[in-house]
Amino acid sequence: MGGGRLGAFFSEWGIVLVGILVIAGLLQFMAARGRRRRGGEQSDPLMPDMAGIDDTEEVAPARPGIYPNFAAVLEGFVLPLAAARPGWDRLDGAYDVPGRALARFDRNGTVYAINGETRFEPLLLAHAWMAEHPGEDALMVQPSKGEAGRLMLRPEVGWTDARSVRIETD
Repeated sequence: MGGGRLGAFFSEWGIVLVGILVIAGLLQFMAARGRRRRGGEQSDPLMPDMAGIDDTEEVAPARPGIYPNFAAVLEGFVLPLAAARPGWDRLDGAYDVPGRALARFDRNGTVYAINGETRFEPLLLAHAWMAEHPGEDALMVQPSKGEAGRLMLRPEVGWTDARSVRIETD
């Protein structure tokens, strides 16, 4: 097979060489991505960048990754995130994509997770309501047929769109 330099790329060994280079490039990409995750850099564009957001001692999770109650997750996760990302509508900053569990809290011995699809506005409203009504629970079990373990804000809080708040058992 003739053709000089271009012909070498189309030979059997040329195709093998190109395949090796492609595989090596993919391996380098995957290794760099793994280093970013271990190094604390944000590797998932849908997850919030939590750099500079500090939890205080009073509201830090009692168990690894689980806040002791709903008020603690609001104060330790939602409020700092809202202050750091004032332009976001949802907790994960995404639009029209499924969310995933971002913060977990204990409620009567059951662990619940706040999904990234949850909007800031109802949670901030719930926080203000809880400050005006100390000791009262802002959450109630959502009545539904097939889904168990989903929570919603009480009507007294003043938020009626249940789709804006996704809190489910974890």
